Amino acid sequence: MALLDLNVDFITEQTIQSLADNTNITHLSPGSKARLLLDIINDKLGIQANQFDANTGKAFIRNASGLLLDFIGEIYGVPRQLKTKPRISKEERNFYLYTFQNNFGEINNSEPINIPAGNIAIYNTDNPDEKQIVYTNTENITLPALENIVYFSAAAQGMGTDYNIGSNTMTYHDFTNYADSINQTLLVNNDASVVAALDDESDDNYRFRIQQQTLAGEAANYTAIRLNLLSVAGISDAVRMQYPRGIGTSDWLIKSVTPEVPQRLLDIAQQAIDDKAADGMENLAKAPVTIGVQLVFSITYRSLLEDSVKNLIKNNVRTQLISYINNLDIGESLVIDQLVKIVLNADDRILSMGVTSSSANFERINIYKRSALSNSKVRRTIIKDYVALANERVIVEPTIIDPVIISDNN
Repeated sequence: MALLDLNVDFITEQTIQSLADNTNITHLSPGSKARLLLDIINDKLGIQANQFDANTGKAFIRNASGLLLDFIGEIYGVPRQLKTKPRISKEERNFYLYTFQNNFGEINNSEPINIPAGNIAIYNTDNPDEKQIVYTNTENITLPALENIVYFSAAAQGMGTDYNIGSNTMTYHDFTNYADSINQTLLVNNDASVVAALDDESDDNYRFRIQQQTLAGEAANYTAIRLNLLSVAGISDAVRMQYPRGIGTSDWLIKSVTPEVPQRLLDIAQQAIDDKAADGMENLAKAPVTIGVQLVFSITYRSLLEDSVKNLIKNNVRTQLISYINNLDIGESLVIDQLVKIVLNADDRILSMGVTSSSANFERINIYKRSALSNSKVRRTIIKDYVALANERVIVEPTIIDPVIISDNN
């Protein structure tokens, strides 16, 4: 905001010209005593002008509303947040179609299932009397005959925070163009929550953000960069790693609301950093190093149960394990005891886990890490907690069809 519009260089130029025209002081080049005194005085004037602008701006902001507040926000470079529509890309591996059968071919006469863009509606409830949140697929979907799970892109049918959703809530759909639709063997779900949608920002919230801009506006300030990153929809946290390439360099590790960080989110994050970073400093937005996990174990039930009931119990266990792992923070370790507690507390009908002839609860816990020599991943089995490095994030391994394999002991 420039109410006084006092530019230090302009003041210095005008002062030098006035001294040259009206006094006998002629030695005014940089380094001279007269020039040094002018620079000191004019720098102080510039600071006072900035403070006056800030104080005057706050006085206007306090009573401004509506369109007038929008004008003030534009002056500060802080636009009002407008209502947005939540969208999920296929690469985020969130929305997926699946079947409990061996593959999609078994539910469609050995043929793939093709779903044109916009031809499947996904709901959070099949009861029309309840509040329905509806998403549709934004691209054509092909469900190969030999696979049993496929991720797809989707967008809400409306705008605003009413269309934000929690994880594992979008479990109904209206697609029936496959052979076994009468048995509803084609299923849908979402691995992670969707919280990217925004409502039109209220005057009170907008006024607060404009006021904070006067505090966090200094370029290269840690708080300013971090606040700007956290204002990006889809970013749940940002962790700074200092001096990865020497003095003057920083990496900002982005934790997204989905397990993996989409490239488009990194691009937006980099722009948010560049808006605050000072010249001469290298600040880069990066995804944390992902450590994939696969769990293999068995369950013993307290009594004999039908296979359909066992499947429901195992699906609940699988969902809770995936949710726990995918919500670990950057640098947070994978604790095996916590995994065991989740399994045993998931359902009262679970007696124990692991085979009776072994003291181990898990048959295998596989860790997938990117190879230092190639772009491939290396799998290894761990027998104790995985202690994550500061730049690592443990997630469920996204490249395998079934990252949580559960078998029955009885």
